[in-house]
Amino acid sequence: FPLLDNENYALEKYSSQSKCFDHGSIWEQYIDQCHRKRRVIPQAAGCYEFECISYKGFYVYIGKEKYLCEYQGQNLTIITAEYDAVYVGTIICPDCQIICGSLNNFQCPSEINKNHVQRQQQQQSDIRLSVQNFCTRSYEYNQSSMSDKTNQLHIILQTIFLFSICLYIRKGF
Repeated sequence: FPLLDNENYALEKYSSQSKCFDHGSIWEQYIDQCHRKRRVIPQAAGCYEFECISYKGFYVYIGKEKYLCEYQGQNLTIITAEYDAVYVGTIICPDCQIICGSLNNFQCPSEINKNHVQRQQQQQSDIRLSVQNFCTRSYEYNQSSMSDKTNQLHIILQTIFLFSICLYIRKGF
């Protein structure tokens, strides 16, 4: 695939509510109903909007999804659909104090829950399966949308056909 300079391969969003986050891996883009994959031009970091939530951490908004950073070094797996493609990558959560510490009365989470680390390891081992499931759901949704549109088109054509027959019969009598 030719790489276009104007494509937003890592779904970045630049605004006053954005900060840069390190990418933990090279991002991939699945296109043509997930039958073709391309690696995104390597980027060390991406800019994303975020929202600080006291005692929880902060959400990072990527595409239509939001991901919770609960502790420094957390490796978030990103799987989201945008622009008829599925994007897969990771970001590494920075220190909560760096992102949210300047906000009045904000409290970062106090300690790392060991379950988070175990959950993260499980997520890493299931990325491929998750992408396949995500692609399947997206494809099925698009197919159901198309079948709904096809059904609507058939109803419209049947209505026009019946209307034409009525006009023909009316002219004959």
